[in-house]
Amino acid sequence: MIRWEKSFAALLLISAAVVGPAQGQEQGYPQRPIRIIVGFGPGSGADTIARIVADKLSETFKAGVVVENKEGAGSAIAGTFVARAAPDGYTLLLGPTTMAVSPHMQASKPYNAVEDFVPVVRLAELPLLLVAAPTAPYKSLKEMIAYAKAHPG
Repeated sequence: MIRWEKSFAALLLISAAVVGPAQGQEQGYPQRPIRIIVGFGPGSGADTIARIVADKLSETFKAGVVVENKEGAGSAIAGTFVARAAPDGYTLLLGPTTMAVSPHMQASKPYNAVEDFVPVVRLAELPLLLVAAPTAPYKSLKEMIAYAKAHPG
């Protein structure tokens, strides 16, 4: 089994273990379509990953899995939507790293990333790169931080 398939298997097992008992269902999960909410637009990397997962979940559960894009605010719109949804396992969030940061950039925090969500599985790791113009007065992160502190605003 390749690494992605192992992650996918973990997603299925954890979903069944957490969702089934929470609802006290006598019948198997799912009883209705599952929604995967994505905080970025159609065609984005996050959307592509969500659609791959949705296809696999549909095949496995023999049920509908729909991807809904609620882009904007660094995924805070999607995070807020899912945080307010019923905690029944039918509304999932493809949550990028930004969802932990976005609420702290707003005056009123729409959700608490630690308390309002239960992580199920890591689907992808993406590298980030910080770049600056060659004419910038710094050549490292340490120099950039020192420059920012010396030049507030």
